[in-house]
Amino acid sequence: MTKDTLTLGSKYRKLKDNFAELNKSYEFLLENNNALLASNQNENKKLMDRLNKLQVELQAKEDSLNTEQDRMAYLSQELQKREARVYELESLISRKDSTVNYVRKRISDALLNFNGKGLTIEQRNGKVYVSLENSLLFPSASWTVDQKGKQALEQLAVVLAENPDLNVMVEGHTDNDEFNGRTAVKDNWDLSVMRATSIVKILTANPGVDPKKITAAGRSEYLPLVPNDSPEGKAKNRRTDIIITPNLGELVDLLEEVK
Repeated sequence: MTKDTLTLGSKYRKLKDNFAELNKSYEFLLENNNALLASNQNENKKLMDRLNKLQVELQAKEDSLNTEQDRMAYLSQELQKREARVYELESLISRKDSTVNYVRKRISDALLNFNGKGLTIEQRNGKVYVSLENSLLFPSASWTVDQKGKQALEQLAVVLAENPDLNVMVEGHTDNDEFNGRTAVKDNWDLSVMRATSIVKILTANPGVDPKKITAAGRSEYLPLVPNDSPEGKAKNRRTDIIITPNLGELVDLLEEVK
């Protein structure tokens, strides 16, 4: 009996020691597990924070990309509009040049009989210049157009009437000889203006020529073609320039749009 009791006591102590050892191991494992869980939670939090930050950055980049795509789409539309306007502008310029070429040819044909008789026709800077020496138009010191000059101007008026959109500037020019008038015409300024006005009146006598499209101007002696140092030079400078320009209103409006 005593022996059994001792044996049981020994087993109990051994079991107790084993339990204590197991409990100690459990506590250690539990502590390690809790530490591992805490560490994992901390890592998970860091990962989630990083993920959220990346998502915010990604959304910002996506928003920026969408904005840039919208901007590119807008610029593409504007470029297409501008290209269309440039094409239209080129067409208008081509049409204007064709008109100027046509008008120059029509005037040359209409005034063919006056070529080499003090009349020249040139095309410069998108305009037609009809230059008539005063020997074709006026007696000396006069602003009354003679019959020969009137015939030339009437034929020119026919071409202008066929092209009512043309703008016309009539410029009178003199040499530098002093003009001593005894009438209302006192000097070369007055003389150049009166000659331009006389020509305008003949042109607008044609009912197809719109007076609103014609301007009379006098340049006196201040726009000579050549020096006034010889009789030949002075004769060349005594002239009337009729400057014919196509209507540029539509072209100017389109240029403003293209800017």
